[in-house]
Amino acid sequence: MNVLHLHLTDSESFAFQLNSFPQITKSGAYSDSEIYSVSDMESLINYGQMRGVIIIPETDMPAHTRSWSNDPTMNDIDACRNYVYENWRDYCLEPPCGQLDPTIDKSYEVVGGVL
Repeated sequence: MNVLHLHLTDSESFAFQLNSFPQITKSGAYSDSEIYSVSDMESLINYGQMRGVIIIPETDMPAHTRSWSNDPTMNDIDACRNYVYENWRDYCLEPPCGQLDPTIDKSYEVVGGVL
């Protein structure tokens, strides 16, 4: 009971503020008020440490990355972007589909910047 598994990203929202790719958060989060800033994360980690709670942040990938491609400069790294509603069951468990395309070098650059 002393571990918080915190989803920072998922298909629907990229809620973690990145200095490396700020546009992903701006385009991928539900709204500007529904993000984890760097300061929020630092405060949360400090709060948890004082109480013996381990924070395990999760950046969901290589699947569940549709929110990443909401950034127009990143939509080429989503292998399933065009299968959001049409035939989505062939590509993912629920729409919107989003899987990083491992055949594109830029996918690895973005993953490196996110991590």
